[in-house]
Amino acid sequence: MGKSRFLFACTCLLVIITPIYVTATISTSSISKTKATVTWTIPSDVDASNITSYNLTYGSNVITISDPSTTSYEITGLSSGTAYTVCYVIGLNDGSSDTPSNDCVSFYSTYDPWNKYAIAAIAIGSFIVVVLLVAKGLEAIIKPDEKEKEEYDKARAKKNDEKNKFKNKVADSHVVIEANDNNEVTGENEPESQL
Repeated sequence: MGKSRFLFACTCLLVIITPIYVTATISTSSISKTKATVTWTIPSDVDASNITSYNLTYGSNVITISDPSTTSYEITGLSSGTAYTVCYVIGLNDGSSDTPSNDCVSFYSTYDPWNKYAIAAIAIGSFIVVVLLVAKGLEAIIKPDEKEKEEYDKARAKKNDEKNKFKNKVADSHVVIEANDNNEVTGENEPESQL
């Protein structure tokens, strides 16, 4: 009894997974990031002489093709890496329409890793990095480190000491400094005044 249940379960499983092949009446080709070509066939139960137009729909878009001999159309303006389902309806002479049983096809547009949003994010990120590097560089130029500041202060103090020593020396020696026409400085000792 256990064997018959197993055999029944296997038979049901085979029936469930057996694929059903259906001839599609619409297909896509030449799919890219922004466009795809949709091709369809006229179903055998529709008289081609009665066809006046085709309506293709995808998302909220409806495209009417007035030439009944046309059986393909290139859809443009697609977004990169996006799923689309395109359906078509046949318009007939008497004003009615015929919707074929396999009237829709689904596809993904090609993914573009360098789409405009990625490029914008990279550009903004690069700009921020450059601004930070420039700011850091300016900070180093404008604000010297403590060691450089200490060396600068010592050099300035030494220069001021030398300047003061020179002033004192000039005052002590009673030297008269004159400049001639060629801006040459000459100096001579002033005779000491007699008291």
